[in-house]
Amino acid sequence: WRLPFLNEAIGGLHKGDFGFIFARTNSGKSTFIASEISYMIKQIDKPCLFFFNEEAPARMKTRIFQAYFGAEKDKVLANLDRCAAAFDRETKGLFQFYNMPQIQKREVESICKKENPALIIIDNLDKVYGFKAEREDLKLGNIYTWARELAKMYCPVIAVCQAGSSAENKKWLQHTDIMSAHTSKSSEADFIIGLGHSFDTGYEDVRFLRVVKNKFKPGEQRAEVRIDPLKARYYEL
Repeated sequence: WRLPFLNEAIGGLHKGDFGFIFARTNSGKSTFIASEISYMIKQIDKPCLFFFNEEAPARMKTRIFQAYFGAEKDKVLANLDRCAAAFDRETKGLFQFYNMPQIQKREVESICKKENPALIIIDNLDKVYGFKAEREDLKLGNIYTWARELAKMYCPVIAVCQAGSSAENKKWLQHTDIMSAHTSKSSEADFIIGLGHSFDTGYEDVRFLRVVKNKFKPGEQRAEVRIDPLKARYYEL
């Protein structure tokens, strides 16, 4: 992890590890993912597969470049081709970005089989297609079980999902703040990270990380961090 807090709380990730990050919309989930995976990609020798079905893909790729180079958005956009070429060269082409408005289970499986990845990112896991069940909670349970199986078969899987309305303007999130927080959804995860955000004056760039589930280390783990949206980075306070 880029954040020392997460290295202390969760530690390094290995094949079989599966976890997810959740937060409210516009709280900084995409920036958090960009900040972390742009650091992790320097540590792998097989592909990092990023399956994406959320905001505009060009915006997300720009965030990855910002976070990787520690550069402000305007500088990246002014030198986008040079940034992309340098990024591909330095990461040896291992970062593979799949913009899929409808992420299909079979497509993900086919790509993973072909690429044999070292890291898989899925944003947003709840929206993966190809699962059927009588109830929504059962379908979500099937999706998260599938993500766990991908981790067992290939490599660590980090997913992203939304927090429910109870997380609005809340610093320290908890399990019940996860959107559709059924036991079947979170029981498969080794770790779950809540990203809280307060609307109070003076906290605009502060976020509150809480590990709401952690199979690796017992006890309460939380930290205040600062988001730098210009460089798509997170820093500990």
